[in-house]
Formats: sequence, structure tokens, C-alpha cells
Amino acid sequence: QAFFVLGAMTDFLRRIPAPRNAPSQYEKDEVTGGFRPMGQSTSVAIAVTGAPPYGSRRGWQPKSLADFGDGGAYPEIPLAQYPMDMGRQKTTVSKTIALQTDGDGKVQWDAVLKQGAAKDKLAIFSRPEDQKAKWSSTEELEKPGEDLDVLNTDRTKAALEAALGKKLSKGSIQKADTKAPQFVRFTPNQQAPGHNAGCAQRIIRIQEMPRDPFEPPRHKHTRIPRGPPTPPPPVQHSPPRKLTAADQKSWKIPPCVSNWKNKQGYTVPLDKRVAADGRGLQDSTVSDKFAGLSEALFVAERSAREEMKIRNAMRTHKKAQDEEMREQQLRELAAKSRAQRAALASSETKDGEAPEEAAERAKRQEILNERRREVERDRRLEVAGKKSKRARDEDRDISERIALGQAARPTGQEALYDARLFNQSAGLDAGFGGDDTHDAFDKALFADRSQAGIYKHSKERLEQAEGRMGHIGSKKTFAGAAGQSERTAPVEFDADAGDKDPFKLDGMLK
Repeated sequence: QAFFVLGAMTDFLRRIPAPRNAPSQYEKDEVTGGFRPMGQSTSVAIAVTGAPPYGSRRGWQPKSLADFGDGGAYPEIPLAQYPMDMGRQKTTVSKTIALQTDGDGKVQWDAVLKQGAAKDKLAIFSRPEDQKAKWSSTEELEKPGEDLDVLNTDRTKAALEAALGKKLSKGSIQKADTKAPQFVRFTPNQQAPGHNAGCAQRIIRIQEMPRDPFEPPRHKHTRIPRGPPTPPPPVQHSPPRKLTAADQKSWKIPPCVSNWKNKQGYTVPLDKRVAADGRGLQDSTVSDKFAGLSEALFVAERSAREEMKIRNAMRTHKKAQDEEMREQQLRELAAKSRAQRAALASSETKDGEAPEEAAERAKRQEILNERRREVERDRRLEVAGKKSKRARDEDRDISERIALGQAARPTGQEALYDARLFNQSAGLDAGFGGDDTHDAFDKALFADRSQAGIYKHSKERLEQAEGRMGHIGSKKTFAGAAGQSERTAPVEFDADAGDKDPFKLDGMLK
């Protein structure tokens, strides 16, 4: 199979026709710096422009625009190339202004201000002479004539119309600029198939086809990705050494301790948090104003305490004075009342009064005093909330008395309904009394509870109690009660008529 392929290649090379032009060999001319055909002398060297042919470009570098010809750069030559000066950085224009002088030889320092400004549009006054008034002749100060007015008016009108027409032309629809058609005489090939023998020459009209304004762009501009940058220079490292424990300790970087974030949930000791806070790097100094503030607060507190002490003393003194004044008034009232009581108690006869009238007057006064004491006692008891039970019951409303059970209420089921009302066979008069009776109720509305709080002796209850306790033995009595008969009624007490002041109110007044 290998011999067959070799034979086919040999046959193919034999069938290839010979080249029409012999390959030219070029060599570099040391004198001119260009290239010349081999075997040609320097005196008759022909100037060759452009790059040498392929295979002979070793060591050649394009330096001028003529070396590139009409083409681009040579990718096989590793050199920065700028065909047609594309990509070459232009030289920066210097912003330094040349020194300028005026007609008198003085330096024009205002050249910096006038740089880049039109002379007819910007007027800059930078010299002292510009502040002086301009002298004008009489002819220059005269008003312009009618001819000059018409000329200026026409010129201004033309300028305004031109500016306005330029503005209006931008918004108006304009007809596209079309080039004039071109006519070309064409002679067709007579040997071409389909040739018309009657038409020896033809005239072709060439005209640019109008472009649709809504036609989308035919070419899509894509941004070419930026090439790789220049590789960085190699960094020369020293040969690797074995890392020691001291180096590891010196290169150990402590973890960051934050007082706000702890995503991993580490348990950071308090001393590490305090050390990371940076408070050890700050020197805390106490200002002298704190001592002044403390002293001012102490003085203010002491003065406030003194004022409060004086105020309390004055309040206590005033309260003692008021109490003493009140006691003095009470003593005066007591003395006055004692004097009046002594005057009333005395049964001395007045002028023109009989002894019997004086005794009756004293008796009436005693009754009036007793009544006054009773009224005063009731008033005090009412104020103190110790009103008697009977008085309270008498003042109660009927609804309250019924709710408290003081009114007569039926005790049995038969009292809830009148049984005579159920017997309706005998008519409405069944169960009622005679016509001459007017008893509408069988019981009183209110029960008599006047004796409810008084103990009543029951002989049967006493005998029952003694019978239950008969097994105890002989009956025991109090000392000094021997020979007394058995009690058949409640114990009765006699009021002491001699004690007229049981609450000792008179003694308090004295």
C-alpha cells in the first residue's frame, strides 16, 4: 500500500506543468538597505519597494510606510507595526504659548486669556490703556444716513432668513440626493451562447438604487474581545527553605474578631473581644471639669438641704402656733359653756320672780338640756355610722324590707295559690265571705318583729335540756344563789336613775 501511494504521488508530480516564470531570488543590499536580485551589482541596483518574498524575510523589519505598500501588517514578524500610521500615538500638542510682543516691544501678557478665542467675538480688556475713554472725531459720532440704514437692514434680514431657513430645513422632509445615471457601451462576446447577431453593441444604464430608510442594517457590528495582556515579568524566588516553628509563629495571622458578625457561630473569649475592641490603645484621661461639676453638685445639694431644713422648721413652727391657737379657742368655748351651764343650773330667783316660777323654769331648762343632749348624741351616732337598728328598719323602703324578710311572707305551698280559686263550679262567690265583711287580706303585710330580738323563757326547752343533761349529777349553782326559787321568766334589770351622764360628757367639758 505504501508503494502504491508513492507511485501515485510521483505520477502527480510528473503531470504538473512547468512554471512560466522562473522564481527570482533576492538578496539584501548593504549599501542602500533595500533588496536586489541575486547576481546584480550595486551600481545597477533596482529600487524594490515592499516586503521581500516569502522565505527571504528573516531579519527584515518594516520601518517606513512604503514597506507596507497597500496592505496591512506582517503577522510572521514579531514587531510592533503601524501600517498607514494606524494605532500610532500622535505627539501631544504643547500648551505652552510663545512669548508675544506688541508694536512697542512690550510683552503681551493677555495672550493666555485670548488663547483659543476668536478675535471678532471676544473682547478682553487687560491693559490699563483699555480703561481710558476713547477719543472719536465728529465725523465718527454722526448718525448713519438712510443708505447705511437700508444696507444694514438688508444685511440683517438676509442673515436672519438664512438662520431661520437652516432651522426649518432640519424639520422638513427632503428629497434624497440621487446621482445622475451613467451610460456604458458594451460589446458582447459573439462566441457566447445565446448571442444576438443583430445587436453588435449594447448601451447599459447604471444608476444607484434608492435605499429604503426603514431597512434594517445589513451588517452587524460585533465587539471583538480584547486580547490577552502583556505577560507580567517573571518574579525570581529564592530556593525553597524548610519552614521552622518560629517562622510559622511569626506568620500566623489571628482571626478577625467582630462585635457585629459571627456567621460561623464561633465562641470568642471575652479577653479576645476586649483586645480586638481597641480600647487598650486609647489613653483615657479624666477632664478637670468633672471635679468642678462634682463640687458644684455638692454645693447645690447642701444649699438645697439647708433650704428644706429651714422650710420644715417654719412649717413646724406655724403648725404649733395654729394648734396652740385652736386649743385656746376650745378652752374659751369650754369656759363660756361652763359659765352658761352654771347660770342655768342656779335656781336663784330673778328680780320680780316668784320661787315657784323659778323652780318651774329650772325644771323646763333641765328637760331642754336633756333633749339637747339626746339630739347631739343621735347626731354623733349617725355621723359615726352607729345608728340604732330600729331607726334603720323604720327608714327602709318597702322593697328593702321585703327583700330582707321583714315583711310577712307565706311559708307554705298552700299560701302561694288560693285553693278557693280552683273551685269554679259554684260561681265566683264560692269561697268568699259574706257581703258585709271587707277582709281583703287574711294576714298583715308586715309581721310584728318588735319582740324578735328579746329573749323569751321557754319552760319546755329548759326541761328538755335538763333531761338530756340529767346523767351528769346534781345541779350546780352559783355561789350566793342558794335558797333562790327557780326562774320562770327572763332576767330583768333596773336602770340606775341617779346616773344622768353615763358617757361622762360633762367631765370632758370641765
